[in-house]
Amino acid sequence: MREELFFLVIPEQKNDPRLLATFSETALQQWIAELPAANPGLAARLFQELLSELISVEMPAAKRLQALEQLRDSFF
Repeated sequence: MREELFFLVIPEQKNDPRLLATFSETALQQWIAELPAANPGLAARLFQELLSELISVEMPAAKRLQALEQLRDSFF
């Protein structure tokens, strides 16, 4: 039996105030409202790109959790 190893890769976080501003509550609400509902493939790709940016920006844990909860509600 072959063992497979998996490694958790945590990207280096950037301290970027402009990128951090895109994760404010109002900015996320606007981003969610502009998602293309008629094109689920594009919406999923945009959602994945936003999550990648969310992971890469340095922010307080409470703000990150709030953004994830807001995105989760819109995704379902």
